[in-house]
Amino acid sequence: MENWPGETKISGSDLMGRIYHQVNNLGVEVRYEEVESIEKVEGFRVKTDEAEYSCGAIIIATGTEPRRLSGKQ
Repeated sequence: MENWPGETKISGSDLMGRIYHQVNNLGVEVRYEEVESIEKVEGFRVKTDEAEYSCGAIIIATGTEPRRLSGKQ
């Protein structure tokens, strides 16, 4: 990633590591669950394979793999 606040260039995995350590230091509980559904109802309702959550915002981070443009080296 380039031109991210506070960084001129950082890899996605390094950025996620920094975010994880920041929220961990703040006492935020991080959960790894498989999302089954998301509904837009006065915010969002997220159902996972383990529980159901309500929230005001959702960040979808699907990841990516770099690919070259056709004809470019």
